[in-house]
Amino acid sequence: MATFEEKEKDVLVNFATAVGSALGTVAGKTAAITKPAARRKAARKVKKQVKKQVKKARTRAKKAVRKVESSARKVRRKL
Repeated sequence: MATFEEKEKDVLVNFATAVGSALGTVAGKTAAITKPAARRKAARKVKKQVKKQVKKARTRAKKAVRKVESSARKVRRKL
């Protein structure tokens, strides 16, 4: 037979295990929820930077095309 102290110790150990398990589960879910959000935020930032760079590149390309077309018109007029 187990003594009163052993039973009390077993109850405390069981309670601590249950609480620890519950806290571990909550912590795991919290980590799972917060990490993807951070990744999504980083992805949005990268996408925004990419869009900005694409816009700049298109603007530069359009400017270059206009210059070439203008030069070509001038050459055609001289011929």
